[in-house]
Amino acid sequence: MEAHNSVPTAIYCYLAEQDPAHVIRRTISLRGDRDTIACMAAAIAGAHKGVESLPEELLNRLENSSRIRLLAQNLYRLWLETKRGMV
Repeated sequence: MEAHNSVPTAIYCYLAEQDPAHVIRRTISLRGDRDTIACMAAAIAGAHKGVESLPEELLNRLENSSRIRLLAQNLYRLWLETKRGMV
């Protein structure tokens, strides 16, 4: 699969499955740059459904998970501060 098709494919996989675990399974079954597409589709799923929707066994195997969680918490805190300033 060509790079310019990766983003639309990731979006399609998410929309077709909705459940993050199924999204990941669908994307890794594809040809081409499936690891990148799976990452993008899982990121969409996580952003839409929240971290609670991602399988704990996958989160536990995630490299640098502590750092990623800290970055996500900081981003969320920053978003809240920005939102409060807009009201």
